[in-house]
Amino acid sequence: MKKLATLAFAALYFLSTFPAIAQSLPSPSFANPNVMGRLGMTAPNALSGSPTTVPWATPNGAWFAPTWNVRYYGLPDFGSTTPVYTQGLLKCAGTETANTYQSCFGVEMLNNTGAAPPWTASTAYPLDSFTQVNGGKVYKVTTAGTSGASEPTWPASGTVVDGTVTWTYQNDGQHNAKSGITASSSSGANGGNHWLFNPNCKIEAGFKSQLYCIELDVGNHSGFDWSPGSAVPGPLALWIGGATDNTSGTAVSVGSQNSISGKPAWYWAFHCNNALAAGQTCFEDWSNSVSALHTASFATKTHDVWLQASSQNGLYLNGTYSNAQIQGNNFQVAPSGAVTSGGAITSTGGTLATVGDNTRINMLTADNRGFRAFNTSSGTTLGSLIFQGTTDNFISSFATSFSINGDGTVSMDRLTVATLPACNGGNAGKMTVISNGIASPTYLQTVSTTGSTTRKVFCDGSNWQYD
Repeated sequence: MKKLATLAFAALYFLSTFPAIAQSLPSPSFANPNVMGRLGMTAPNALSGSPTTVPWATPNGAWFAPTWNVRYYGLPDFGSTTPVYTQGLLKCAGTETANTYQSCFGVEMLNNTGAAPPWTASTAYPLDSFTQVNGGKVYKVTTAGTSGASEPTWPASGTVVDGTVTWTYQNDGQHNAKSGITASSSSGANGGNHWLFNPNCKIEAGFKSQLYCIELDVGNHSGFDWSPGSAVPGPLALWIGGATDNTSGTAVSVGSQNSISGKPAWYWAFHCNNALAAGQTCFEDWSNSVSALHTASFATKTHDVWLQASSQNGLYLNGTYSNAQIQGNNFQVAPSGAVTSGGAITSTGGTLATVGDNTRINMLTADNRGFRAFNTSSGTTLGSLIFQGTTDNFISSFATSFSINGDGTVSMDRLTVATLPACNGGNAGKMTVISNGIASPTYLQTVSTTGSTTRKVFCDGSNWQYD
């Protein structure tokens, strides 16, 4: 906070040195060593004694003090009963019409030095040029030459020879950064609650314009379209990182303090807006985390994940999974696509299908009543369809076709006399249709000779006979 106060005062003092710009503003007073003064007043406020309270209704002014002698209460919705003590306060009120942009505090910075491009093979590098490689580390040419055909192993310190070039380690990439505003803070063992930045925005009654409490805009006119694996670092609108020894709580947390019970503060806690806002994904997890998405349980939560869009796929899994594509309590979709469930699988108004060899769908109760469909029920048949009670009531091997038609008729593949299975006690009662029966058989005549007529036959336990 001291750095921000110093930065703000330096900016104001810089303006006061230009009469053409600040001729209507009195210069800050340094007569009292405890008072830096208030810009915009004829006489500076004496802030060295008791803290000076700045009312919320005060529209414009700047207050600075080397000690915590400026006090204000902030917005009525946020801490209006608890005073905030500060060493610097800037207050302003918009005055212009809808065709004018106004800002209470502005910073403009031009960054056109310090570039360290990625390393390239077989490239002439002059003395004192730079490259940024190896996870953001910066190296400087201390012996000019041409780089080698393959990238060297970059050391964490010292030098490395690359072709005829000698590189010397300089620093991590962030150390050559140029920043419009830099703020730092530290919390000690006895520190209280801590916010480095605490922007509070309030919408008054009747407000109908757009409010952005924080807006991050990136205008990429570099001529480079970033993609994963690109040699050119991509711009980031927001980066949350850290150098830490211990695990912290949450990188981004969205909460609410709505005074009306049951009314949420946000319609969307996170919203990816505009059809082309993200070229590949609206949200990407690129981490070695235990889970990419974790949801907590609440009594009012209807869905953990709700997919509602006109997309080609509601859920698309395209990874390499060692255990399962989908894993739930008593339910699993294996990497092969096989579905294992210890409970019921329900499909309403649709179909339930599996693809692959040796797969099956079981819909059975505890006493084995229900429905089973096999792709391969044994090593010799192509498949089976079973409606099962306490014993098998209906079985159809997919090697031959059998169907009950909508008009009440029954269709089955026709066999020939030669392909009829052996008629014995195990096949007694079986019926089928042959395509090469005789023209005028008698009832119960044994099937022996062949003809060219379709006939129905059955096994009596010893012989196939015409029905």
